[in-house]
Amino acid sequence: KFATGEYIIFVDGDDYVNNSCIQKIRSIIKSHRDVDVVYVGHIEERNGEQKQFKGFQSVCNQVWRADDFLKSELGQRSFPVPACFAVYRRQFLIENNLRFTTGIYHEDELWSAEVALKAQQVLTADICYYHYVIRAGSITQKKDLTQNGLDIIFICNQMISMLSEIEDLVLKKLFANHIAMLYMKGMCR
Repeated sequence: KFATGEYIIFVDGDDYVNNSCIQKIRSIIKSHRDVDVVYVGHIEERNGEQKQFKGFQSVCNQVWRADDFLKSELGQRSFPVPACFAVYRRQFLIENNLRFTTGIYHEDELWSAEVALKAQQVLTADICYYHYVIRAGSITQKKDLTQNGLDIIFICNQMISMLSEIEDLVLKKLFANHIAMLYMKGMCR
Protein backbone atom coordinates (compact mmCIF):
# COMPACT_ATOMS: atom_id res chain seq x y z
CA LYS A 1 0.00 0.00 0.00
CA PHE A 2 2.80 2.44 0.83
CA ALA A 3 5.45 1.00 -1.51
CA THR A 4 6.76 3.32 -4.20
CA GLY A 5 9.52 1.29 -5.85
CA GLU A 6 9.23 -0.81 -8.98
CA TYR A 7 9.65 -4.07 -7.09
CA ILE A 8 8.58 -5.38 -3.69
CA ILE A 9 10.09 -7.90 -1.31
CA PHE A 10 8.52 -8.98 1.97
CA VAL A 11 10.41 -9.66 5.20
CA ASP A 12 8.64 -11.20 8.20
CA GLY A 13 9.32 -9.57 11.56
CA ASP A 14 11.48 -12.38 12.97
CA ASP A 15 13.45 -13.01 9.76
CA TYR A 16 16.18 -11.05 7.98
CA VAL A 17 17.93 -10.68 4.62
CA ASN A 18 21.60 -10.61 3.63
CA ASN A 19 23.12 -7.13 3.29
CA SER A 20 23.87 -7.74 -0.39
CA CYS A 21 20.35 -8.83 -1.36
CA ILE A 22 19.30 -5.57 -3.03
CA GLN A 23 22.32 -5.65 -5.35
CA LYS A 24 21.59 -9.29 -6.25
CA ILE A 25 17.93 -8.55 -6.93
CA ARG A 26 18.78 -5.43 -8.95
CA SER A 27 21.16 -7.34 -11.21
CA ILE A 28 18.54 -10.02 -11.92
CA ILE A 29 15.77 -7.51 -12.58
CA LYS A 30 17.91 -5.46 -14.98
CA SER A 31 18.00 -8.36 -17.42
CA HIS A 32 14.45 -9.66 -16.75
CA ARG A 33 12.19 -6.60 -16.58
CA ASP A 34 9.29 -8.43 -18.22
CA VAL A 35 8.72 -10.96 -15.42
CA ASP A 36 6.03 -10.44 -12.78
CA VAL A 37 7.62 -12.62 -10.08
CA VAL A 38 11.17 -13.76 -9.34
CA TYR A 39 11.23 -16.88 -7.15
CA VAL A 40 14.38 -17.23 -5.00
CA GLY A 41 15.84 -19.61 -2.46
CA HIS A 42 16.08 -19.14 1.29
CA ILE A 43 18.19 -20.10 4.29
CA GLU A 44 16.31 -21.85 7.07
CA GLU A 45 17.66 -21.24 10.57
CA ARG A 46 16.72 -23.46 13.50
CA ASN A 47 18.58 -23.64 16.81
CA GLY A 48 21.67 -21.97 15.35
CA GLU A 49 21.86 -24.36 12.39
CA GLN A 50 21.50 -23.04 8.83
CA LYS A 51 20.33 -24.97 5.79
CA GLN A 52 19.92 -23.56 2.29
CA PHE A 53 16.88 -24.37 0.12
CA LYS A 54 16.19 -23.62 -3.52
CA GLY A 55 12.57 -22.65 -2.69
CA PHE A 56 11.06 -24.40 -5.71
CA GLN A 57 11.56 -27.71 -7.53
CA SER A 58 11.61 -26.46 -11.14
CA VAL A 59 14.67 -25.67 -13.25
CA CYS A 60 16.71 -22.69 -11.98
CA ASN A 61 17.59 -19.51 -13.87
CA GLN A 62 14.78 -19.86 -16.36
CA VAL A 63 12.00 -17.53 -17.47
CA TRP A 64 8.71 -19.41 -17.45
CA ARG A 65 5.20 -18.78 -18.65
CA ALA A 66 3.54 -18.63 -15.25
CA ASP A 67 1.06 -21.42 -15.95
CA ASP A 68 3.89 -23.73 -17.09
CA PHE A 69 5.84 -22.96 -13.89
CA LEU A 70 2.74 -23.64 -11.80
CA LYS A 71 2.15 -26.95 -13.60
CA SER A 72 5.80 -27.90 -13.07
CA GLU A 73 5.67 -27.09 -9.36
CA LEU A 74 2.26 -28.63 -8.63
CA GLY A 75 3.20 -31.69 -10.69
CA GLN A 76 6.09 -32.21 -8.27
CA ARG A 77 3.81 -31.59 -5.26
CA SER A 78 5.62 -28.37 -4.61
CA PHE A 79 4.58 -24.73 -4.61
CA PRO A 80 6.57 -21.75 -3.29
CA VAL A 81 4.05 -20.37 -0.80
CA PRO A 82 5.84 -17.88 1.49
CA ALA A 83 5.54 -14.40 -0.01
CA CYS A 84 9.00 -13.58 1.30
CA PHE A 85 10.63 -16.16 -1.01
CA ALA A 86 10.05 -14.03 -4.12
CA VAL A 87 10.37 -10.55 -5.61
CA TYR A 88 7.26 -8.94 -7.13
CA ARG A 89 6.81 -6.27 -9.76
CA ARG A 90 4.72 -3.67 -7.92
CA GLN A 91 2.69 -2.63 -10.97
CA PHE A 92 1.67 -6.28 -11.49
CA LEU A 93 0.36 -6.44 -7.90
CA ILE A 94 -1.53 -3.16 -8.31
CA GLU A 95 -3.07 -4.05 -11.70
CA ASN A 96 -4.37 -7.34 -10.33
CA ASN A 97 -5.40 -5.92 -6.92
CA LEU A 98 -3.33 -8.58 -5.17
CA ARG A 99 -3.59 -7.96 -1.43
CA PHE A 100 -3.35 -10.24 1.57
CA THR A 101 -6.51 -11.37 3.32
CA THR A 102 -6.14 -10.00 6.83
CA GLY A 103 -7.07 -11.76 10.05
CA ILE A 104 -6.14 -15.31 9.04
CA TYR A 105 -3.13 -17.52 9.62
CA HIS A 106 -1.28 -18.81 6.55
CA GLU A 107 -2.46 -15.87 4.42
CA ASP A 108 0.51 -16.57 2.11
CA GLU A 109 -1.19 -19.80 0.96
CA LEU A 110 -4.07 -17.88 -0.59
CA TRP A 111 -2.12 -14.84 -1.77
CA SER A 112 0.64 -16.85 -3.45
CA ALA A 113 -1.92 -18.91 -5.35
CA GLU A 114 -3.63 -15.73 -6.55
CA VAL A 115 -0.26 -14.29 -7.61
CA ALA A 116 0.74 -17.44 -9.50
CA LEU A 117 -2.59 -17.61 -11.34
CA LYS A 118 -2.47 -13.92 -12.37
CA ALA A 119 1.21 -13.74 -13.39
CA GLN A 120 2.23 -13.92 -17.04
CA GLN A 121 5.94 -14.67 -16.71
CA VAL A 122 8.06 -15.71 -13.75
CA LEU A 123 11.76 -16.30 -13.22
CA THR A 124 13.37 -18.98 -11.08
CA ALA A 125 16.57 -17.42 -9.76
CA ASP A 126 19.52 -19.22 -8.26
CA ILE A 127 20.03 -16.74 -5.42
CA CYS A 128 19.54 -17.12 -1.72
CA TYR A 129 19.35 -14.07 0.55
CA TYR A 130 16.35 -14.57 2.83
CA HIS A 131 16.92 -16.01 6.34
CA TYR A 132 13.80 -17.82 7.55
CA VAL A 133 14.18 -18.14 11.33
CA ILE A 134 12.21 -20.94 12.97
CA ARG A 135 11.79 -20.34 16.68
CA ALA A 136 9.79 -21.91 19.49
CA GLY A 137 6.56 -20.08 20.20
CA SER A 138 6.00 -18.85 16.64
CA ILE A 139 2.58 -19.19 14.97
CA THR A 140 3.62 -22.37 13.16
CA GLN A 141 5.33 -23.92 16.21
CA LYS A 142 2.60 -23.48 18.84
CA LYS A 143 0.83 -26.50 20.35
CA ASP A 144 -2.82 -25.61 19.72
CA LEU A 145 -3.17 -25.34 15.95
CA THR A 146 -6.99 -25.36 15.84
CA GLN A 147 -7.29 -21.84 14.42
CA ASN A 148 -4.51 -22.59 11.94
CA GLY A 149 -6.52 -25.57 10.67
CA LEU A 150 -9.74 -23.56 10.44
CA ASP A 151 -7.98 -20.84 8.49
CA ILE A 152 -6.45 -23.39 6.09
CA ILE A 153 -9.94 -24.78 5.43
CA PHE A 154 -11.16 -21.20 4.78
CA ILE A 155 -8.27 -20.74 2.32
CA CYS A 156 -9.17 -24.01 0.57
CA ASN A 157 -12.73 -22.77 0.08
CA GLN A 158 -11.39 -19.54 -1.44
CA MET A 159 -9.09 -21.55 -3.72
CA ILE A 160 -11.96 -23.75 -4.89
CA SER A 161 -13.62 -20.63 -6.29
CA MET A 162 -10.43 -19.93 -8.29
CA LEU A 163 -10.79 -23.25 -10.14
CA SER A 164 -13.49 -21.82 -12.42
CA GLU A 165 -10.98 -19.24 -13.73
CA ILE A 166 -8.47 -21.91 -14.82
CA GLU A 167 -8.99 -22.94 -18.45
CA ASP A 168 -6.02 -25.31 -18.80
CA LEU A 169 -7.41 -28.72 -17.78
CA VAL A 170 -4.04 -30.09 -16.63
CA LEU A 171 -3.43 -27.04 -14.46
CA LYS A 172 -6.99 -27.22 -13.11
CA LYS A 173 -6.49 -30.85 -12.05
CA LEU A 174 -3.09 -30.14 -10.45
CA PHE A 175 -4.49 -27.11 -8.61
CA ALA A 176 -7.47 -29.17 -7.38
CA ASN A 177 -5.02 -31.81 -6.07
CA HIS A 178 -3.08 -29.05 -4.30
CA ILE A 179 -6.29 -27.84 -2.65
CA ALA A 180 -7.12 -31.39 -1.54
CA MET A 181 -3.68 -31.84 0.05
CA LEU A 182 -3.97 -28.45 1.75
CA TYR A 183 -7.44 -29.37 3.02
CA MET A 184 -6.08 -32.59 4.56
CA LYS A 185 -3.31 -30.54 6.20
CA GLY A 186 -5.96 -28.24 7.69
CA MET A 187 -8.03 -31.17 8.95
CA CYS A 188 -4.97 -32.65 10.72
CA ARG A 189 -4.39 -29.50 12.75
